Amino acid sequence: LIWNQIIAGGDIHTVQESIRSSAANLAPWYCQWRNILPDGRIRWHEGRGLPERLVDGTIVLDSQIIDITENKETEQLLDRATTMARIGSWEVELRAEQSESVYWSPMTRSILGVDDQYNPTLTGGIEFYVGDSRDRIEKAVNLLIEQGIEFDEELLLTSAKGQPQWVRAIGHSERVDGRCT
Repeated sequence: LIWNQIIAGGDIHTVQESIRSSAANLAPWYCQWRNILPDGRIRWHEGRGLPERLVDGTIVLDSQIIDITENKETEQLLDRATTMARIGSWEVELRAEQSESVYWSPMTRSILGVDDQYNPTLTGGIEFYVGDSRDRIEKAVNLLIEQGIEFDEELLLTSAKGQPQWVRAIGHSERVDGRCT
């Protein structure tokens, strides 16, 4: 019954391949998939497990499967809303034990006209802003990092495709012991 529900959800090959790969490499198992219940409702599940090879060579997968339908539906609604409103997001990790790590959402990449291969940096993102807008965003980001002063600015940038665009940039920081992380 369960395998038939996964087949109906269209993810059977993904689930089977993830289990095969985990067993073959004795690597932790992780997978997300859809189930179609007998009444037609769609449910999302997430599986995690640890494979172990027994003395006789048999591989046992100690696993846990949880229903993540509510989380998936919320994630899908958020994705649709940000796409309709053209809201991008970005995050910079500034922890001392690691190098600067920058994340741009797919919508931010779209607004700036770059593809998934573009490797963002904090200063690289600032380079898209033009004229006075570049000075303002640079100052705002520096004040945010150094003093925790949040910002909300309307700025002009030029996308990688040469298209001028007005954007609203909002900055918040997370701080630990007074230091921006």
